[in-house]
Amino acid sequence: MSNFSKYIDQIGRKHGRGRAFSDFLTMAVCCLSMQEKEDEYFKAIKPYDKEELNLFCKAFAEIIMEMDKKPFSDCLGDYYMEYLANKGNGQFFTPPSVCDLMAQLTPPKPFTAINDPCCGSGRFFLSTAKLEKHNFYYGADVDYQCCQMAIINLCLNGLFGFISHMNTLSLKEWHRWEVKPHPKHKINYIHELTINSNYGSLYDVAVEEIVNTPPRDVVVQDEKSTTKNQQLNLFLNQIDNLL
Repeated sequence: MSNFSKYIDQIGRKHGRGRAFSDFLTMAVCCLSMQEKEDEYFKAIKPYDKEELNLFCKAFAEIIMEMDKKPFSDCLGDYYMEYLANKGNGQFFTPPSVCDLMAQLTPPKPFTAINDPCCGSGRFFLSTAKLEKHNFYYGADVDYQCCQMAIINLCLNGLFGFISHMNTLSLKEWHRWEVKPHPKHKINYIHELTINSNYGSLYDVAVEEIVNTPPRDVVVQDEKSTTKNQQLNLFLNQIDNLL
């Protein structure tokens, strides 16, 4: 992850490390949304010049390569905890080794729902996926950037589920994303849902998904490396079109 840190820090010299990382997450979510969030994407890249956009592209490539070398690793969460986490407010992610132990103590069965009401970057989901990846994940967190990291982690690792930006205690919800197979391209992509009164709780949505939906075609998950390459190429093409 040293190269990823180097690229974000280079951009951060002008814009600030926190801003660079935040915009990187937004660009990645938009890229993985398969052109559904083009307006937000162009808004995110507006402050950056050609060289900086190339650095964002290289940073994204580093994430892809790191995930290929270490499947289900939380690269984004590791960077966030190292440089940006608000430790003064008690923001500490559970260490991966503890997440792995918890998953091993309660090994998941295939095609079941797994809930984390304070999911952070989604590393507990990644630990359970090491044992059984054909499950449905639904998580929530009050921190917007954590939710972005979690939904990116689900998408790039071939996992399905919902992530909600919400206060789990008050149940006030601001954003909700879903990872599912794209209807045309058949690779995992991120779809942001509109929050309105017609939606039930995140728990209800996830349980309904598990109960009423037959097991999904898992070919996409088995071809995870190919899927990641397609997503990386999509991101690269978007950058090329702007330059």
